[in-house]
Amino acid sequence: MRAWGFSYISNVDESVDAYAAKEILVHLGLEHELYEIPEKWDGYKDLPVFKKVMECNNGCIGANNTNDLKKRLYFTENPPCDMEIKSWVNEMGRGWYYNKYNKKKFPQYPYASYWRAMHKVYVGKYLIKETDNVFAEYLRKYYDKKTFDNLSWLELYFWEFAWSGGEGIFLTTEHRVSYDITIPFNNRKYVELMLTVPLEKRKVDDIPIDLITYMEPRIAETGITVHDISHTNFRAFVVRNYLEIFSKIRFGRKREKF
Repeated sequence: MRAWGFSYISNVDESVDAYAAKEILVHLGLEHELYEIPEKWDGYKDLPVFKKVMECNNGCIGANNTNDLKKRLYFTENPPCDMEIKSWVNEMGRGWYYNKYNKKKFPQYPYASYWRAMHKVYVGKYLIKETDNVFAEYLRKYYDKKTFDNLSWLELYFWEFAWSGGEGIFLTTEHRVSYDITIPFNNRKYVELMLTVPLEKRKVDDIPIDLITYMEPRIAETGITVHDISHTNFRAFVVRNYLEIFSKIRFGRKREKF
């Protein structure tokens, strides 16, 4: 069995990760292949049909980005591997929402309309009301006030709902369309360990940095850090204001309290 690393670029946002991965693996003396998804390819004639299939696979919850469709369709005909060993360890132990919203404080306890506003943009009274009902039931069923005495609810929202739900869909309905994928670790055990680290260290990504330095100091030697170029201060400003305004919109329901 041959093992190596690969990256792909289907839009400018992915180029930062791809080039960083290539530089790191070259520094380690390991193989790396970089795939640039072509703008034009004969197989794209099937893109309209493929688009409908992918959106159906995703539960018809919205349209897929064209670049995502192109790379998945391209890789179905030109797979870079038989199986990709994927790792999301770099997402462990981060104060993710503090950085996304560029926000230092959140409500002490969660409530349904706040989770709805964090989840996605909902338009229309019916959708807002029904989504609030779903989140309210979820909070009542699985959490109580004691849950949040020593743990930020943001962590539970991220790991138990947002990340597992969103990435679970992407993994099974998009990524695995092109080739098999495996993730060889117990997610919950990692999360429980990471949550023992103080929040201030998690907000600034100290955990991934410390792990890399300990496990493979040669990676730390490169000094490479990757920043999501789409997460600008302006974007944080927009999503933060959407959250603060639309979380206050409720139809026929009082704010849920623990």
